[in-house]
Amino acid sequence: MAQGPSPSPEQPTLSDLAGRLAEDARTWLGAEVDLARAQTGAMTREFGMAAVMLCAAVAFAIASLVIAAVTIVALLEPYLGVVLAGAAVTLLFVAITAGLVFASRTAIGRAATIARRIGAHISLSRDES
Repeated sequence: MAQGPSPSPEQPTLSDLAGRLAEDARTWLGAEVDLARAQTGAMTREFGMAAVMLCAAVAFAIASLVIAAVTIVALLEPYLGVVLAGAAVTLLFVAITAGLVFASRTAIGRAATIARRIGAHISLSRDES
């Protein structure tokens, strides 16, 4: 009767292979965790820099608006006087602000509607599968 080949001393046993597999899996998982940490740190730095630049842009925008308002008041002052020119510029800036707020609320409402539709579509797709 023929017997199967006997394991040679160079061939690893099944338990050796399973041990190597487990060790490789631990090493791979550790490398993935390290990569995720590095990517998260890089994204955090990028978002932090973007936030600083956005704050600087807002500060410059506010300064620009103040200069524009003062300039417009100075231009209107000979015709309306200081008080009426200041009131007119204030009303102009309030109207612009109200228009921007209304436009942004409308855009946010549209975005929310689109998000709800996408969410409903995704949930229907899941139910069908």
